[in-house]
Amino acid sequence: MTISVRTIPTHQRVYEFIVAYKREHDGNAPTMQEIGDACFLGKTTVFFHLQQLEKHGLIRRPEPKLGNRYCQKIEIVGGHWNLKESQ
Repeated sequence: MTISVRTIPTHQRVYEFIVAYKREHDGNAPTMQEIGDACFLGKTTVFFHLQQLEKHGLIRRPEPKLGNRYCQKIEIVGGHWNLKESQ
């Protein structure tokens, strides 16, 4: 899959994991822990890559509601939902 913005491979790996996860789980987003485990990253690094993807307009993370420090909802706003299937 090609992403329209210039990204480093880790950004792309994180983005592709999020898209694939949402496709397999009825649109539900993965947790930071799940992203980290799948991409072999720590939570701080996952947070950084999520910020970068959001900055490039590929994802959106709505503000958390009162009482929640973090919002697990991740919306895909750029790129394509239909990733090329592995053959």
